Amino acid sequence: RIFSVLIPNLYDIMEFMNYVRHLHKRLKRSLLSLLVGVLTLGPISTAFADDIYQQEDVMKIAADAGLVLDDFYKPKADIVIDANTGAILYGDNIDTVRDSGSMAKLMSAYVVFRALKEGKIKYDTVVTATASDQAISENNLLSNSPIVAGVDYKVSELIKMLFVPSSSAAVIMLANAVTDNDPDKFLDLMNQYAQEMGMSHTKWHNPNGAMISVLQGYYNPQRYDVNANNEITARDMSILAYHIVNDLPEMLEYTKQAHTTIMEGTPYEQSYDNYNTSLEGGKFALKGTDGLKTGSSPTADYNYTATTKRGKQRIIEVILGVGNYDVEIAESYRNQIGNTLAEKMFADYQYKKILSGGDHTIDGKTIHLKQDFYATVKKGTKPALKLENNRLVVQNGLQQVSPSIKPGVAVSESKATTSSSKSKGLDVMWLFCFLPAGILYLIFKQTDPKRRK
Repeated sequence: RIFSVLIPNLYDIMEFMNYVRHLHKRLKRSLLSLLVGVLTLGPISTAFADDIYQQEDVMKIAADAGLVLDDFYKPKADIVIDANTGAILYGDNIDTVRDSGSMAKLMSAYVVFRALKEGKIKYDTVVTATASDQAISENNLLSNSPIVAGVDYKVSELIKMLFVPSSSAAVIMLANAVTDNDPDKFLDLMNQYAQEMGMSHTKWHNPNGAMISVLQGYYNPQRYDVNANNEITARDMSILAYHIVNDLPEMLEYTKQAHTTIMEGTPYEQSYDNYNTSLEGGKFALKGTDGLKTGSSPTADYNYTATTKRGKQRIIEVILGVGNYDVEIAESYRNQIGNTLAEKMFADYQYKKILSGGDHTIDGKTIHLKQDFYATVKKGTKPALKLENNRLVVQNGLQQVSPSIKPGVAVSESKATTSSSKSKGLDVMWLFCFLPAGILYLIFKQTDPKRRK
């Protein structure tokens, strides 16, 4: 009786399995065709891949804000990211390799502030200027501030010189203080930290933004090409700025100074204006801007990396290659273009509270948030929430600037849910243990003649 019931069903099952095998073969052929198509179109797709973050042309954004300029001044690359989450809000040619100019000093400052944090040097550590330091400060091919041999300079004063007048001599003095006069070691640290942060397209060949050969023998690394320019991308510089803002926020106390006085109260006192004119107090002041560093050179044209905070929302912006180095007005347009792009991002996006701390049910699971959950979203949208690898993520359509900067926030499963799940799991386990025994019992009961009688 049992077989009379099962055999017809077995025929149906075999027919179904044959259909599945046939479908599997067709699916494999389709996937193979798709793969061939993707490989064939690969080079074409790559040509457009760098523009996927650009919603609107940066020059149109500037024109809509009242800044109408010739395309000659269009940045060769640019990016805007959310400084809280690492999400890319805007970008064009973000992985195009460019020269850093004096923005290399921002990476040098990162190495210096790491040394400060680790206690290797202190803000009041005194560095006595050498004849080589003075010679570098007198080099007209470099941005600089006066340094006098034999004079003592505190590390804090040299940091101000690095950021405001963009002093090459100050950078070299700081580098020597950190590594005990070992140029190769300092460049090694610049490259090591860059790679650790995920700046995968970056190569540092000098600490100040000019070829080592321009230093005329006063700074002599042995393992680096003295005629090589630094190599950076907009993406990589935004990653550096992200880590400064989040890991070394004390640096912003120096980068935010639109004006500063060096060696105040001494015979060597000097006052300077910051080249970053977007800082509050600068010529093209942008509300909330408190960093970071400009850079320019004949091979870099005009660059800058900025960060702006309004309320809880903070953005990081990198503008590379505005105009031409020989056209000095491009230096002011650099900041004005950047300002219009920053305003556009603040108008389009907001960093807001999505969930309060506590227990919430997401994707059928109850999770626990230790604190309020904030995220960046486009204004006027209500993106869904999702659990990915034990992280709560907002599906806002934005890509992360680096794989090492994870989206969302880590969450834990609610304790109440965990214990409940364990008890439910136990019930299911016992059910699967006793179900086969129950079925066998029913079969023998039906087939045993004695039991039927």
